[in-house]
Amino acid sequence: MLSKYILIFAVIITGCIEEIDTANIPLEEFTTSSLLLREIEERGDYINTSASSLFSSFVTADSLYRNKDKFDIIDIRSTDKYQAGHIEGSVNISTNNLFEYFKNNSIKNSVIVSSSGQSAAYYTYLFRIYGYSNVYSLLFGIAAWNKLFENEVLNNVSNMGIGTDITLHYPSKYYSLPAVPNVENKNIKDLFEERIINLFLEGFQEEIPIGVDTYQSINTINFAQLKSNLSDYYTACYGTSDLYSDPKGGIGHLPGTVLYYPYYPNSDLSSVSFLQTFPDDRKIAIYSYSGHLSAMLTAHLRLLGYDARSVLFGGLDGNYNYLKDLISAGRFYYYTGAKDFPLIIN
Repeated sequence: MLSKYILIFAVIITGCIEEIDTANIPLEEFTTSSLLLREIEERGDYINTSASSLFSSFVTADSLYRNKDKFDIIDIRSTDKYQAGHIEGSVNISTNNLFEYFKNNSIKNSVIVSSSGQSAAYYTYLFRIYGYSNVYSLLFGIAAWNKLFENEVLNNVSNMGIGTDITLHYPSKYYSLPAVPNVENKNIKDLFEERIINLFLEGFQEEIPIGVDTYQSINTINFAQLKSNLSDYYTACYGTSDLYSDPKGGIGHLPGTVLYYPYYPNSDLSSVSFLQTFPDDRKIAIYSYSGHLSAMLTAHLRLLGYDARSVLFGGLDGNYNYLKDLISAGRFYYYTGAKDFPLIIN
């Protein structure tokens, strides 16, 4: 019979067992889920790396414009949007074919371009955790490149507020990891790749039709939808306390929202910290400053089997004016408008 163990892989390696109280963490068998988690950690556990590491996977429009010849530019928007205006030299690849495109071509440094940057962040995470360390996401996508597309962001930001609760809700209750089927008994590396491929095929919907309250996506949501169905979700703020609540600024969160700190050394989503405080039997809604980091975390959690959704545009969808005052190291995810860089129009 398989023995049981506590999910503290990194603790075993470092010996820092005092860093976490393991008393209330469920014991796990060596299941497919736990082996997947170990595979992710052995590949670098990218979501729990330093802020500088995570931020380095994004390029700004200014940086791409200055260094355009150094990158393969992959535009993953629809054909119609690509033809309406794209970056010179970019190629249009559907997300269904994106993983195979990378596997079958000699790729140098590559930048993924989407409408607002959020789906690009999602796929960049998947590539990075798989092993492609030379893949980047264009911050705020084509909406940062040219004013023709800036409404891809501006139509989705507001100052309506996120919520009024200022009570600190920190991770507490622990759960088992979600069950991940492995009906064909694949070895864990093959199953890991299969799950990566399936997430590419599943897609990431970063465009929710305006005014359509009944729209449903399997991995994204906006605040209006979340507020209407709050009891259905475990809601997580993936950021720091200024995003979560600022009583002086009148900023709060939705009732019951739990705060998770990103980046090493906090790394709240690591197996030695609070990863298992995400419920394995509920839908999870995650928001960050602008939706970029929550998209990456959503990819991480869905890879592990969680029913996770990224709140599109994050804090910008509610606290846009407030967040502009937080532009500093580690908080550069604020949309300042589009450049006027050239486009190719078919």
